Amino acid sequence: MYKINYGLRSVFSVFVLLALSAATISCGMSERVQRTSRYLKKQGKLITFREYISNVNKSLSDTNPLEITILNLEGRGLKDIEGIQKFTNLKELNLSKNEIRNLNPLKALVNLEWVNLSHNRIISVKPLSELGNLEYLSLGFNNISDAGSIANLTQLKKLYLSNNQPLNYSFLEKLSDLQELYLPAPEDLDISAIRYLTNLEILGLEKPMYLSTTKKEEYLNSFLDISPVSDLQNLRVLELFYDFPISGLDQTYINNLEKLTVLRESFNDKNFDLAFLKSAENLKELFLAGPVKSYKPISYLKNLNKLNFYGDRDGLIENIDFLYPLTSLKELYISRAKLDDISGLNGLVNLEILDLSRCNLSNIDGLIELKGLRKLKVLNISNNQITDIAPLLETEWLDEGCELNLAGNPLNDKSKNLYIKQLEAKGVDVRF
Repeated sequence: MYKINYGLRSVFSVFVLLALSAATISCGMSERVQRTSRYLKKQGKLITFREYISNVNKSLSDTNPLEITILNLEGRGLKDIEGIQKFTNLKELNLSKNEIRNLNPLKALVNLEWVNLSHNRIISVKPLSELGNLEYLSLGFNNISDAGSIANLTQLKKLYLSNNQPLNYSFLEKLSDLQELYLPAPEDLDISAIRYLTNLEILGLEKPMYLSTTKKEEYLNSFLDISPVSDLQNLRVLELFYDFPISGLDQTYINNLEKLTVLRESFNDKNFDLAFLKSAENLKELFLAGPVKSYKPISYLKNLNKLNFYGDRDGLIENIDFLYPLTSLKELYISRAKLDDISGLNGLVNLEILDLSRCNLSNIDGLIELKGLRKLKVLNISNNQITDIAPLLETEWLDEGCELNLAGNPLNDKSKNLYIKQLEAKGVDVRF
């Protein structure tokens, strides 16, 4: 059984907002409450909601529960919330980072519009089916395998189910008002119900948690067909952190998503083809993690502002000439690559942030030739094999106001004791 034991992770800072007419009053925390919370944290004890209001925060028990509309109980070490049903006028409730299993006490809180239950030990969400006014619901990092009861929450605008067990997507058919959705891939790999979410603007599909070795093998030998996503014509952001084979990504697919400006993908398929990007001319941000067949199609993304290659597991990025046409780029992040030639960066005249951390760099002479980077303000070349940073003194763009990260490099004495001081004298903020 999945278990996260956060206990009392920090000194309690309770913010209870009392609705009095149109005003709200913030109740601070007494020194006694702070002492009690520190003691409980040290002991690693879990408490019930009733114990919390009786022994930890008496100001809450002394207040008329009908006057409270917003309640923040994040990270209080709660194992049981019996008694919270008295707060029937609650509109916003944060119970994240506790040890809660049973949600039955929430059934009476029908005025709730915003609820965060992430990072708990929840298995069943059936009690939530009666909260018809909910517009925001966060259930990430639990042990949920059946989300069917959520189908009754037809007012939902934002739903987060990341890091749970595989789910059946049929419950989505009635949630046509959803604008933002994050959830694990289904066990049967059928995401056709996504088509009903015509108002969706942000979608995140992720690999499920708690997969057995057998189930992982099944996922590796099957394809998740994401073609139903192409019906979501209002989609602006698509995140596919799946790490198993996918299909359905082609130019026709992208052509239908005219509003798509952000695409983030993580995969584990060396034959993954990025050819569909030729039609993604509206993309402003692209995140790629994992090896692919070829990076060349990225060169078609003339409107791209932000590009991130973080986490190329095998360091397969060796040639970055495909970046040269991307003159609109403002931020570029490349991590865990094998770069010998960085001349392809010279055309990125609008670049403001350049991150080449963990790229196996030892010789940075090539930075001198990058005369086009006149707008660069942040250079991160940390965690490489750089010993000599003398070439940085000859660059035309590394000057006052720039930030330079050299941490994690085996710098020689001259670099540490002389060159860094010379850079700082030019007004460069150096970290090493």
